[in-house]
Amino acid sequence: AFFLGATGVAVSAKNSCGLTPVVSKASAGAVEQLAIHGVQNTVRFLQLSRENGWRVVGTALGSTSIDAKSITRECPTIIVLGNEGH
Repeated sequence: AFFLGATGVAVSAKNSCGLTPVVSKASAGAVEQLAIHGVQNTVRFLQLSRENGWRVVGTALGSTSIDAKSITRECPTIIVLGNEGH
């Protein structure tokens, strides 16, 4: 996320490992550079974010996919990664 220019990360508090020293080491220090937020209900978080002006983009590879380079930065954007296909 840091490499892509993100200013924060939201993780599901329900099904994710907590922020431990092992997690920090595995992230090569990236967790020290970003705001990490635990989200109780990911679907609701994304819905509220859209209602408050955020663009929500999911990652997928398919016939209707667009190139990530075509996404402009005119509004705040949430990129959803992981759990592909669900």
